[in-house]
This record gives sequence, structure tokens and C-alpha cells, in this order.
Amino acid sequence: MSKKMKPALEILLERERERMQQRQEMEDMMQHSDLLRSISNVHPTTLPDPRSSGANHHQPPQGGLLPAPTKKRRIDTLQQYPSSAIAAPASSPSTSGSVTSTPGHTPTSTHDGPSPAATSTPPMPRKACNCKKSNCLKLYCECFQQGSMCGSDCNCQGCHNSLDFENQRQRAIRVVLERNPVAFLPKVSTG
Repeated sequence: MSKKMKPALEILLERERERMQQRQEMEDMMQHSDLLRSISNVHPTTLPDPRSSGANHHQPPQGGLLPAPTKKRRIDTLQQYPSSAIAAPASSPSTSGSVTSTPGHTPTSTHDGPSPAATSTPPMPRKACNCKKSNCLKLYCECFQQGSMCGSDCNCQGCHNSLDFENQRQRAIRVVLERNPVAFLPKVSTG
């Protein structure tokens, strides 16, 4: 094979990997939006009264609301090619395992060995909202947008993003998802 052909093949392989990654991300977003729709359609079971147990009524339910989509299929596809034949781009994340997390929980890895990305990256700090007229049920409320309930550190007024108003909260989530199925996915810039 000539020396000119090898760089051209590498460029073509890199473009194909980028296309595969974009397709997988779109599939993951659609799968995640379907999951969010199914969560918003589930009627909550009878919850204990948070005031009677003395618990703070602003804490999110155990298990979180928005589990992250999995990247297992993409990783399996990338692992089919030997690393000596295809070099991973420098800007791509490690493909040795995937990291999944849910709001309010630490990231977990789906492979056996320790991952530098999972151990060195702290979870994103949660912003406190300052909502006044939206009842914290609009996407410009930082807590609602992240899929969590308002906490004691929030300075909101007339907050309905809590267990006390779970029916209204679920209805608001459903309305937002009908308009924009990917509204609650993390906003990550590719710049």
C-alpha cells in the first residue's frame, strides 16, 4: 500500500467513527426521551407524608428521576476493531468502559478496572434556583431542568418542585417532554 493511501484510509476511518458516534448519540437521546416519557406516565404510589417523618420535603426521591442513557452498544462496536488498526482520536473519551450516573448519585462504571475518568471527575455541583413566578416548573428553573427537586439551598418563592406537589410536577414534566423530547438531557457543547 502506498504512503499516500494510508493517511486517506485513516481519514475515512475517522470520519466513519464520527458518524457512528453521532448515530449512537441520537439513538441514546431517543431512548432516553422514551424512558422519560414512560417515567412521566407512571403514576406515583402513595408516598409517606414528609412532614410527619421530619424529613426535608425538598429532597429528591430515592433512585432519582433521570437515569443516563447507556453507551454499551457503541463501546461494543468500537471494541470490535483492534486498537493497532484504528487509533482513537485524541478528543474522544476512553472506550474501556462506560460511565453512567443518575442525578444525586455518584457515577458508576460498567467495567472491571478503575477508570481514570470515573475516579478523577467530581460530580457537577447543583445550582440553587431563585424562581419567583414559575413555581419552579419551567425549564429555566435550574433544579427542574436537571430533573431534581428544589433543595433547602434554593431561594425560590411558591415552589411546586417538591413531593408536596408531585402531581403538578409530573404534569409539567409531561408537557415539557411533549414539546421537546430531549429537554432534560444534559446540555454538552462540542466546541
